[in-house]
Amino acid sequence: TVGLQTTTLDDPFNPRVGVKGQLSAQFSVPALGSNFDYTQETLDVARFFPFLRSATIGVHGAAYSSTGVIPPSQLFTFSDQQMRGYNQVFYATNAFLGQVELRQPLALDRRITLAVFVDELDYKIRGAYPLLNPYTNRIVGYPGNWALYGDAGVGIRFDVPQLGLHTIRIDFARGANGTHTSFGIGQSF
Repeated sequence: TVGLQTTTLDDPFNPRVGVKGQLSAQFSVPALGSNFDYTQETLDVARFFPFLRSATIGVHGAAYSSTGVIPPSQLFTFSDQQMRGYNQVFYATNAFLGQVELRQPLALDRRITLAVFVDELDYKIRGAYPLLNPYTNRIVGYPGNWALYGDAGVGIRFDVPQLGLHTIRIDFARGANGTHTSFGIGQSF
């Protein structure tokens, strides 16, 4: 794996201004001792802007691509930590992820923050067979085609530096299949 990254964030845990970017490539070939021959590339960029008096708008975009035959354990995975309106995991060989989040502190010390967000994921599994209903043998999905999923919601962030946790995140979101509550440590991006 090789990569480049840069950051100009004013605060690594709760940024208000700055950019965070990462470009990485992973190579797996028999010459390096692998049983598989594939590559994976990731470009991940987040930008934060001050908004109004104390709010912050965060914009996050990521592109994931791959070539060759990828073992199932190396597929890109997207859980409720990225797609907060879903309780399922999305697997992909190629994907685009976009997120926008408005963070408004509710306390002067910025330890409690309200967030409003939108997440979008466009993904596919290259070369996948159609999904069949086991009882009717009808096609119910095409994981080999691009699929777009989105969600929107609100969340609350608690900073607890006394425990060594900079942010505890609780998000309530609505996706295509209903609502979901996700919990996490750290900001979503």
